[in-house]
Amino acid sequence: MSHELTVPQETALEALLAGQTKSAAAAAGVSREQVSRWANRSAEFIAAWRTRKAELWEAVRAELELETRERIDARREAVRFLRALLGNEEASDADRLKSARHLAGLKILPLPVKAPTREASPEEITRELARNERTRVEDRARSLELEAMFAGLGPAPAFLSQAERELQGGPRS
Repeated sequence: MSHELTVPQETALEALLAGQTKSAAAAAGVSREQVSRWANRSAEFIAAWRTRKAELWEAVRAELELETRERIDARREAVRFLRALLGNEEASDADRLKSARHLAGLKILPLPVKAPTREASPEEITRELARNERTRVEDRARSLELEAMFAGLGPAPAFLSQAERELQGGPRS
């Protein structure tokens, strides 16, 4: 999935993916607030970020899987050697005892875990952002209504109408 980013967005994204969160804005030649807006409100930027993180994680996972397979192969070879030494009647008792101890002390290797990743299109992220904003506004409206009730002012229609305007995409005060 290809995402259309501006050069500053691409530069900031590269810095963020490299773990340079504090210097991403400077690298892109924009303010930290701008990078924050992209990261929290730009569906195209968020989709690109998720896609790239998923690609990076998959590359790391594949590397870990290869390394784990190599370790398992090396472990199998060591176990074969130790068993052969243990069964070799010509080997010294000390060597056979060491082999038995090594075999008994072997631990199971952990398997690499695939991280949960979820790529999404900019359209899906736009819907997710809208749901998040709706929830934020609804929570704020409930909070304002409770504040007004606790202050003894009764229902707060002005607050609620402001929240309703925000829900419909109108201006915030």
